[in-house]
Amino acid sequence: MEVSSCIYALEDRQGSSHKEIVLHITVSQTVSGSNHSAQDFAMHQSPDQDVAHGLQPWHGSMENRSSSWRIPTRMGNGTCSFVRASWQDVSNRRQRFSGEEIMYSPKRRFRLFRSPAFQPSDPFVNPTVTVGSAVTTVSQSPFVGGGNSYSMSSSVNSYITSPGSTDWLLGTGDFTVEWFSYQTTLSGFQRAYTIGDYPSTVTGVSIENNGSFYYWANGPYRYVSASASTANTWIHWAVVRESGVTKVYRNGSQLGSQIADTYDLQTGSVPLVVGNTNTYATNAALVGYLTNFRWVKGLAVYTGNFTVPTSRLTATATANPYGGSNTAAIGAGFTKLLLVP
Repeated sequence: MEVSSCIYALEDRQGSSHKEIVLHITVSQTVSGSNHSAQDFAMHQSPDQDVAHGLQPWHGSMENRSSSWRIPTRMGNGTCSFVRASWQDVSNRRQRFSGEEIMYSPKRRFRLFRSPAFQPSDPFVNPTVTVGSAVTTVSQSPFVGGGNSYSMSSSVNSYITSPGSTDWLLGTGDFTVEWFSYQTTLSGFQRAYTIGDYPSTVTGVSIENNGSFYYWANGPYRYVSASASTANTWIHWAVVRESGVTKVYRNGSQLGSQIADTYDLQTGSVPLVVGNTNTYATNAALVGYLTNFRWVKGLAVYTGNFTVPTSRLTATATANPYGGSNTAAIGAGFTKLLLVP
């Protein structure tokens, strides 16, 4: 089932530094004229807090004066309606409210409101993807709220591939390739992704036997950072080219120095392979878990150090969806591949 969502925002009208907030929001959704039962969502000041009573957690921060939440509803396309909500602070003072109302407390003044438009299910559809027989989906995730990952091993049948396409043809333009991976070993010449085989790699990334991170473009590697990876740890990686300059980010921070990169990445009919090389090999297979692999063409999503995503990636996104700065909005058409098992 597709996942639809409503966007709500809590705006701090007072600017107080008091951040210990719990929200309980109930929404309902209408799909094709039929009303569905309301769903409850608990919204905590921190995504690390446990959520009691089976309420759905939000992932966000109250560090800024306004925060917003995407509330998923597994009902397909439709329209959302606000039902009710309650607010309480750390001293358990609670006030119920509905609609676009201002709510007051001795310390704070808030406005809870719907975003201007309902966000329907993302119309993005992946291209044809083939998952190797040695790859399984498991309940492993870098996110506090949980999720799934691809479990990959040192097998010639451990890969995810998509046929050659203009989607992979990056030319000299901007791009962003990102993913989360958890390598259980750093042995071999593990490929996070690749188009073309060494020594004729069009583009790709390998994380090799000492944890070194290599970025390849038009043949040889153009960037390397020694001992970049750590086994048995979730790491968010991003390779970003903007205006002829490529940077690598590990967990939101730039890794090493930027490089001049005007290589014309013409992929032709060569397929994209995730988690292995194009001629599948045991010593090139990524060993561990991989999830939320996103290929964005024509856009540098990250323009500097950024806040690492704390929930599943989407094909389109607002700017700085997890707070902080330096994360660009992703409009329709930029994301070409999104692997979220």
